[in-house]
Amino acid sequence: MLFEVLREAYKTNNVTEIIKFLAINGSNIHSFVPKQFHDPDIFDGVNKILKYTYLDLAAFYGSTKIFQELLKRIPKEIILESSEYHPLIYYALKSGNDETIYEVTESEYFTLKVGFIEALSLGKLFWTKKFFNNYKALNPNAKDEDLIFSICSDQEFRQESPLKLAIQSKNIHCVGFILNITTKEIPYLHYKTVFCNSVKQTPLHVAAKYGCSDIVTLLMNIYPAMVNMPKFSFVSGKKKTKPTPVFYALKHNPFPDFLPEMFNHSIPMTSINVADELNNTALNYAISNSDIESVKLLLQCNNLDVQYRATKEFKPPTHAAIRVCNLEILKLLMELPQTYPRRVDLYDNTIFHEAAYNNWGEGFKYLIENYNDLFEQLMRRTNKLGFNVFHVAAIYGSDQIFRVMYQRQTREFLECVTSQSVLNSGCVIHLLAANGHSEILEEFLSNIQTSINLDQIIMPKATSLHYAIKGGHEKCVKILRLHGAHFLDLPGFKSIVGPNYLYPFMLHLLTCDLDELREIEL
Repeated sequence: MLFEVLREAYKTNNVTEIIKFLAINGSNIHSFVPKQFHDPDIFDGVNKILKYTYLDLAAFYGSTKIFQELLKRIPKEIILESSEYHPLIYYALKSGNDETIYEVTESEYFTLKVGFIEALSLGKLFWTKKFFNNYKALNPNAKDEDLIFSICSDQEFRQESPLKLAIQSKNIHCVGFILNITTKEIPYLHYKTVFCNSVKQTPLHVAAKYGCSDIVTLLMNIYPAMVNMPKFSFVSGKKKTKPTPVFYALKHNPFPDFLPEMFNHSIPMTSINVADELNNTALNYAISNSDIESVKLLLQCNNLDVQYRATKEFKPPTHAAIRVCNLEILKLLMELPQTYPRRVDLYDNTIFHEAAYNNWGEGFKYLIENYNDLFEQLMRRTNKLGFNVFHVAAIYGSDQIFRVMYQRQTREFLECVTSQSVLNSGCVIHLLAANGHSEILEEFLSNIQTSINLDQIIMPKATSLHYAIKGGHEKCVKILRLHGAHFLDLPGFKSIVGPNYLYPFMLHLLTCDLDELREIEL
């Protein structure tokens, strides 16, 4: 990779090698670093940095001699444009090379305010203190607290929160440094952004989002009530409320080890059901991550709403547990007295539909064995697309669902698998053939304990064999014929299937005798 060659050139700390490299590869130091030279390590924690110069690279790699030389050569306007993404001091601090950092601080492109913010954001405690003390020396009569806020508010478009920056750095010593100067941002941080004229969230929101266990513990000891405080913002004068820190912990961290700390205080969780803009709660996210320990913690809250109707992405809690195929979580939810097992999602899918969508035989078996009366009542229920649970299993090729039912072929089950869907797309046989699930089709026809009319015609005047032909599913065609299906010359069939599907080999499968058909390998 070219960036590796370029990196090695910087490590030589010889500007001649850099210029030679650029000449060979068709670039020059007066331009931004082209994409093919981008180093994947130059990453700001959110996005790849889009624009940076060869001078930025020298700072990033700690190549002091190259930095000194390029500083003389690269046009000022290029350096200033690059600093709109990140200033030079950002790259120098990332390098950890004190000599390079010193060179940047001596350049015209450095200010103490910017240096302090970048050092604090990166968790560089030594340089954070140094830049602050240097700034303080220029303002000897000002209070430390006033200096901190004057530094962080001196931005054209946004007001930074010093405590928020410290928490995002994940360095508890930087957090301690800020808290020793000011506690004005507890319980709420105060800052502005381009999008909101006022935002309020607790420092605990930030610590929970970034997964900072030690900082969560520190903040909970200082102000435990923050655990119930929501985040909110004012946009065009309208207040928007968002969830509490517990929600952020679960949304942004699959298995937050600090969650017990948030529950171990005497503060009751009064806002545990607050949802985000997608109508998903903390419980939804814990389930979606298969985080059983967090689910158990949440279920300890007496006011937890386990019937929450979430969005199509996360579904009600019982459906969400089935989606991630977690039997332990499903059992916990189903055994709760407040759980309503008949609940459907936004598309009217029952918990049994959900098991079929995910081909989860273990969960399906648990449900029908422990909630058989419910299953008998909901078995025929169709979703908004007109499909019952077995139609869904046929469409998605959910062989495990059928295998569970082969052991308990009740009259209701046999009626369900032979009934046509509401939208006239056929019964289970038609749907298996149309979707090319040949192995399930063979298994189904071999195990089902009722007579099935394979020549059953559904709208628009087609049989299961016609569906298999139109899908080009040769194995399904063979299986259906061997089980007794006939190729019917229906009126209008060519408009349904079309001549393109009746290619020579398909015609041979349809017209050869059964003995020859058995010998054909597909």
